[in-house]
Amino acid sequence: MNSTAVLDNNTSFRSIGRSSWLNYWIVDPGDHDRLMPVGGIGELLLEGYSIAQGYLGEPGKTAAAFIQAPAWAMSMRAGLDGRKWYKTGDLVQYQHNGDIHLYGRKDSQLKVNGQRVEAADIESQIANAFREEFEQVVVDQVGVEQSRKLAAFITLKACEENRTVEDIRSEVHTRLKPLVPAWMIPSHIVLLSAMPRTATGKLDRRTLKQRCEDDLGESQRLEQPDDKSECETQIPESDHAVANLISLCNQVLRIEENDVSSQSNWTMLRGDSLNAMKFVKDARDSGVYLTTTDLMMGQTLAELCASGSDASAIQNIDDGPLQPLQKTLPLTDFQAHYLAPGSGSERGLLYKYRITFRGHFDVSKIQEAIYLWFDKLEALRLSFSRDTAGQPVQSVIDPDQATWRSRVILEGQNQSAGDPAAQNDFFTNPILVVLHGSDQTTPSEISMSLYINHCIFDGTSANHMFRDLAACYTASSVSLRPSFLRYLDHRLLQRHESSLLYWGNLLKGSRKTLLRSDMKDSQNDKSELAIRTISCVSSLTSRKRTNASTSTLVYAAWSLVLSVISGRSDVVFLYLVHGRDEEVAGSDAIVGCCVSEVPCRVKFSDSMSLEEVTHFVQAQIWASIPHVHLGSKTIATRCTDWLDEHRGYDHSSLIVHQNVPIETNLAVGDHGYMNIQQAEPEQRMTNDFDLLTTSSSANELSFTIKCLKRLYNDEELHAVAEAFSLAVKMMLQGEQRGSDVLERIRKIQSLPIVAA
Repeated sequence: MNSTAVLDNNTSFRSIGRSSWLNYWIVDPGDHDRLMPVGGIGELLLEGYSIAQGYLGEPGKTAAAFIQAPAWAMSMRAGLDGRKWYKTGDLVQYQHNGDIHLYGRKDSQLKVNGQRVEAADIESQIANAFREEFEQVVVDQVGVEQSRKLAAFITLKACEENRTVEDIRSEVHTRLKPLVPAWMIPSHIVLLSAMPRTATGKLDRRTLKQRCEDDLGESQRLEQPDDKSECETQIPESDHAVANLISLCNQVLRIEENDVSSQSNWTMLRGDSLNAMKFVKDARDSGVYLTTTDLMMGQTLAELCASGSDASAIQNIDDGPLQPLQKTLPLTDFQAHYLAPGSGSERGLLYKYRITFRGHFDVSKIQEAIYLWFDKLEALRLSFSRDTAGQPVQSVIDPDQATWRSRVILEGQNQSAGDPAAQNDFFTNPILVVLHGSDQTTPSEISMSLYINHCIFDGTSANHMFRDLAACYTASSVSLRPSFLRYLDHRLLQRHESSLLYWGNLLKGSRKTLLRSDMKDSQNDKSELAIRTISCVSSLTSRKRTNASTSTLVYAAWSLVLSVISGRSDVVFLYLVHGRDEEVAGSDAIVGCCVSEVPCRVKFSDSMSLEEVTHFVQAQIWASIPHVHLGSKTIATRCTDWLDEHRGYDHSSLIVHQNVPIETNLAVGDHGYMNIQQAEPEQRMTNDFDLLTTSSSANELSFTIKCLKRLYNDEELHAVAEAFSLAVKMMLQGEQRGSDVLERIRKIQSLPIVAA
């Protein structure tokens, strides 16, 4: 690849300029059929006539790197006229000015604390902290698979050659501690007079790692400054319960036990609500009874042991008298909002999964597995109807009844002409499985299409469902999961006075935040439902050490943007919560729709710093956890004094922070595996802005913003994305006044600001 660059004092050390000959693309490092959005770090893929034929005498390596045209190539008019493709293995990022930034090699990515981290980011942090002392820094992982540790290989400048390893270990920890999480600080330091090189002059990482591993038994761990004594606890470190929690932090968060003390708290250790559910379950098994609320409220491990929840308060879903499966129950606010209406072509919030069976599978056995799957999972047999008052209700079809079998179609056998999904009533039957294949189909071509409405499952359920499907193929019996209907009855539909009071106090004196969809002069034909979408990535490498979770930073950053575009200092928006209450044992294993969407309210004052905004939002999220089952419409109608026309479900913006990664490949015994393509959602958008965020690594935040074309043009949507990126960047630093950041956001051109 030929590239050119204009170098000046502001040019990043990562810049490799821009291509001047070959076409290039940036793709998902794990799937070259998926293009990365602008700002995303991905693998550099080259396209052109001058690409080599392959590696001499290495057919396996050639097949992996010299590929056929990706799935998206035709739509981009790429790879035409015999042009070839080469996967470089380099991780790069496209910049808005056209330059490419190099982040290292795909095979040099590190998995630390369960997060994907670029070695170059840690190297950059160390190099910046020791500009005058270190000549070069290389970071890698050493040790066996299950106990790998970070090691920093360092060459010193001439004036620093007399420094000892012990001195540098302590200094690296001291300088990096305020900048990065503890698990990103190297545990081992190796001093070298020069970096080893290969015959071609490249860095010889294999020799580096071997050098460290040879000395590993004699190397001392990084000596942590003894800050554990700064805040003494009445519970000694040796206490059995505290030791159990420290060990669980090590297992669940994949961090070293020496990096955890009795004074550590969950968010400081970079825990979130998803892995909190596993931690709470494991803690209860060890005799310490906690809830997610206990964990997320910032208490130390010692305080959690001293004031853990009462074990008697922990309920079990299946406690109490059994309810008949035919019992009908109302819908949650979320279910009612996203349910297919039962008339016309609208199908509610419908997800389509394409699942391919790769390996040696039998189509008839897959069909049997699907029937067993429906038999064992209550949610797959949910059905909706209307009561005498016309309100939707839900019930479960008994496994012995044959009616649910119509939800499984073997393509070419039990279907009529046309698209089966187009003919399905997703109100009565909110799920449809179409199995593509026959006895004559080759094993590699068997697949199934799964159409499933969000009102019967959620993100946590998805992984449970697909694992159970794999188990149904390999085993004749699959254990039953906790009942969704019982959890719905015991928890999700409860309307406790304490929860109504909580939301009433939180929203007292507020107004629904209105944007263009609520402006009378902007009402257009409701059939104009075309959506604009923009996807971007924000770097989190400048993140200061903070107790705030990533989701908190997202909510706080969006509140800044919403304040500017709405012209209000008091804003309200919706966010999605998982709705699985750890006070009810087994709720984490349910397959069903447990999620809810609830409001977050942020009030700004001129004197508030960004750090105060973060603390305010996080405290509110924590305090809301016991009350999130109420749902948006119930809260608006029963807990506010808003105008009648504003007391519905919808708000002007909704945030979904997705921290439940859906597994894309699941092993099915020795038969092969199931490949699960990313779901395609189908919905009627009712907000001004939908914001979906994910954070698959410690270094970046991916986000997608959607809006209706009839309300906002491309320039305005790009301006909103730019404003959110800026807000995230400012929130990471946390030192400026909120009013100063709001002013910076207001200066972004084309931002769609409405009158207050």
